[in-house]
Amino acid sequence: MRFEVRPGDGIGMLRFGMLRKEARKRLGEPDETHEWEDVEETQDFWLDDGLSGLYDGEGGLVEIMVLPPAGAAVDGVSLLGLEPAAAAEALRSLDAGTEFGEQTGVGEHIVAPGLGLVIEMDEDEESDAVVSAQLIAVEPARMARLLTEDTE
Repeated sequence: MRFEVRPGDGIGMLRFGMLRKEARKRLGEPDETHEWEDVEETQDFWLDDGLSGLYDGEGGLVEIMVLPPAGAAVDGVSLLGLEPAAAAEALRSLDAGTEFGEQTGVGEHIVAPGLGLVIEMDEDEESDAVVSAQLIAVEPARMARLLTEDTE
């Protein structure tokens, strides 16, 4: 399945700000749910669809993740299934502010702040080869907060 990403609005049938009840009405009951107690957030996973939704403490959708093997595109530009340099170039063609983020424990991430998009790449620990990647669309106000926190 391939999802069309609408930066600042949502992915597929999911829209930022929609309540968890509405997301579940559109996609059905999730396969898994995780409660993030430290930040009072909840995350639903629809594994067969390749989607995940993260809700804030009030139950509003603030992040949408496209999980492998699903694909994602913005304005027809594919963003998943690419090598890191190609993924960065694809995002950069849509947002000149795109940059590689810091190396994380399992891989690296590419951030397109103007689009509110992050591609997280999981790498094999021994070979550094990308083994999977997921796209995260972030609600605009949340992205602004995250970027501000990163620079402090």
